[in-house]
Amino acid sequence: MIFTPIINILYWVIYGLLYPISLLDNATLPVALTGAFTIAGQYLSNLDKIFPIATIFLTLGSVIAVESGIAIWKGIQWLIKKIPTIN
Repeated sequence: MIFTPIINILYWVIYGLLYPISLLDNATLPVALTGAFTIAGQYLSNLDKIFPIATIFLTLGSVIAVESGIAIWKGIQWLIKKIPTIN
């Protein structure tokens, strides 16, 4: 019963934040950039036959996320230690 209003509020907050972007004209990428993405995708699909690229990217992303979390945690702990009244 309370879940639906929370989802509705979240929807309208996101809609309100993204509404100014929807007022802008449609942007298109340059043809050269689109072609570069296509060629890179072809190279990755050929390489995917040898190495599981999706698994490598997922693992690398997970490692980066964990290491970033650890760095943020250490930064928060360092800031807490700098407060004079907390020891």
